[in-house]
Amino acid sequence: MPSYKVVPALSIFYSDSNFPAEKEIGLDPKDPNNVAYKKYNKPFAQYQFLGGCNLKISKNSIVIQSGDQLDYYGDNLTAGNTAASFQYAHTFQSYGAGVSQEHLIMVGMPALNMLGLGLIEFYGSLTSTSTNTVYVFSSSFITIV
Repeated sequence: MPSYKVVPALSIFYSDSNFPAEKEIGLDPKDPNNVAYKKYNKPFAQYQFLGGCNLKISKNSIVIQSGDQLDYYGDNLTAGNTAASFQYAHTFQSYGAGVSQEHLIMVGMPALNMLGLGLIEFYGSLTSTSTNTVYVFSSSFITIV
């Protein structure tokens, strides 16, 4: 029987950048009325190409090894529609024992459009076969407006 450990939530970033996302994100980065510009005063020239978001596993939270299985999900809690969801599954390859690395889960524009407007909860787990441990991530939340 595996042991279970709760670990911190994944950090949410704009697209493939190192810019942490705000509590709200807009769907269309080219829209000058996007919440990034209107509410959070982000520079249009810099953010207009950052569609979607990334969820980052911190290299300090878990040591990932070859064979580990990551299962991650996103659900629109506002929509009440099971189709408004996101799923990501990945089995890690060529990670050395004890190698601590960051891993990004890309939630691109098609996935954000499928999730739709509303409060989004991201959650999941990483199953380590080498340590017989399931790491359960605390939930991350963001609102798509």
